Amino acid sequence: MVARDSTFIRLKRWTIAPVYRSSAAGGQPRAILNAAFDIVSDVAMPAMEAECLFVLEEVLAAFPFSGQTWHVLNHSKILDALLDIFPARQRIQVAELLVQHSRSQRTWSKTSAELLKLPGVTKTMCDTLRTVDTSGRLYFPG
Repeated sequence: MVARDSTFIRLKRWTIAPVYRSSAAGGQPRAILNAAFDIVSDVAMPAMEAECLFVLEEVLAAFPFSGQTWHVLNHSKILDALLDIFPARQRIQVAELLVQHSRSQRTWSKTSAELLKLPGVTKTMCDTLRTVDTSGRLYFPG
């Protein structure tokens, strides 16, 4: 639809429809209900990815999960957006400290103290970064 009509500048679309998967026993395919949310734009903006995450949060909040839930996201652009708050000359050092933080499972206060030693890094920047749990392996391109 978007490829055929060049007048689209920005399009948001919800789709809830069945998708079909082959059956292990053969015969009729299995129908599974699938929900999709798309944002199409001629300009890439971090706000679009943030909106997708917000929609995901709203959808998951609609279900009565018992206990604590975690969202595991794996996208380099999210990490890039977080690191964009730091001065360009400090991004690699900040990334290295995040890797050390996740590998050694040390406290955030220790990681924050090391971040604050870097020139140009403020407490507000550290507080913003703290909102994201960097568990698991982090990979930085370049």
